[in-house]
Parts: sequence; C-alpha cells; structure tokens
Amino acid sequence: MTQLIENSKLLSKEAIIQVDSLFKKLRREVERLNYDLDKKVFQFPKLPKLLTESTCFYLIEEKMILKDIVFDKLGPGEVFLKKDKAQPSDLMIEIGDKKFPIEIKATASESRFSYLTENDVNAFILIFMDYYYYYQKGQPFVCVYPILNVSDYSLAPKTKKHILKFVQNHNIAPQRIDLNKLFQKWNKLT
Repeated sequence: MTQLIENSKLLSKEAIIQVDSLFKKLRREVERLNYDLDKKVFQFPKLPKLLTESTCFYLIEEKMILKDIVFDKLGPGEVFLKKDKAQPSDLMIEIGDKKFPIEIKATASESRFSYLTENDVNAFILIFMDYYYYYQKGQPFVCVYPILNVSDYSLAPKTKKHILKFVQNHNIAPQRIDLNKLFQKWNKLT
C-alpha cells in the first residue's frame, strides 16, 4: 500500500520505490501496445507529480542536490503568491524566519517541454528533473537542474518552455542522480 509521510502530502521512500516500479510497468505496457499495433496509438502517461515532488524532497533532505543551501526546515509547499486561487508551491524551505518556495518540473518525454506556471516563474528555486534517459532509455540516472534565483531569468508564466535548451543555454550543469543506487540504499533502510 502506498503511504504518505505522516502529516504530509509527500510519499514515503518505500512508496516512491513502489510508484516508480508501477510507472515503469505502465510505460512498458504502453510501449508494447504501440509496438503490437505498429503505430503510436497510445501516449505515454505523464509523470506523477507526487512521485517527482517526493523524490526531490528526499534529494534535498539528503543533500544530494542544493548542497550549498543551508536551511532550517524543508517541507511541503505553501501558498506564497498573493493572488486569488493561488496554488501552494511544491516544496518550501525556511531560512531563519523567511520562507522560500521551490517548484519542481519533471518530464520523461524526449521533447523536454514544460508548461510554466505563475508559481514556477516566481519561485526562489525551480528544479527541473529530466527522467528521459531513466524511463525511455533504461539508464539508472535522472538529470537534475536546480535553477536558483529564478526571477533573474525573465521567464514568462503560462508559456511552454523547452527546459533542456533553457538550462543548456544558461550553462546550468546537471546533477546526475543514480536512482537505482538510491532506491537500493532506501530499501536497506526500510
């Protein structure tokens, strides 16, 4: 059974591993159906937001990404934009008495396009997680691109952005995270 962290909107480490496994099976089944039909009839499913946000939470918590940022607290997001119908950020860090929103964009598609929201362009940190090689090519890693001080990049909300080109054009280096090794480590802890 998939479990949330107590009093949270994030998956436990064990649940991340289970959801990842199920998502891989689902993608393989879609691939098989398209192959059997000899055309792309079925689209691949979107990455579950809860999976990517939860994974990112633990990558930050375990200092695998954002190593240089010293924070007092990390947790699920809160509403930070002062607008009607504003959505909470994906994650939030606290440094002293200030809170800073973190937004996460993830894709497994070859195109690497992502729709930017108001929260994304106003976040303190925007993290792009590229699962293309992990889910499409069977590689053990994901590439994680932390984009600090998002407002410096003049990104527009409600636009579709080719995130991979964006990070390459701005020389934002990827951090390669071997999910297979990470999940093995987490399995030993549970």
